[in-house]
Amino acid sequence: MVVLAQGPRVNVTELSAEILKAGMRSVPLHSPTSAGVALKAAVEELEQQMLQEALIACKYNQVQAAKRLGLSRQGLIKKLKRYNIVPRAGTQ
Repeated sequence: MVVLAQGPRVNVTELSAEILKAGMRSVPLHSPTSAGVALKAAVEELEQQMLQEALIACKYNQVQAAKRLGLSRQGLIKKLKRYNIVPRAGTQ
């Protein structure tokens, strides 16, 4: 895209409809960056949200949730501990 851009930056008008549509799905309307939140805090917030969504989507199966996120099960467990996310009772 940078190579094909008309100027030194890629302009929104140069993006295809497919890219714009995909971007609208993945970026919340009130993103953490729009509120002036620091990058580290925004990344942590997004990571926590993705962890919780993956666990819910996989019915709290940690192996499946880890695979969905591209992590090992141990990597998932470390992140859950870091953010104090407790899987639903009776699951592991």
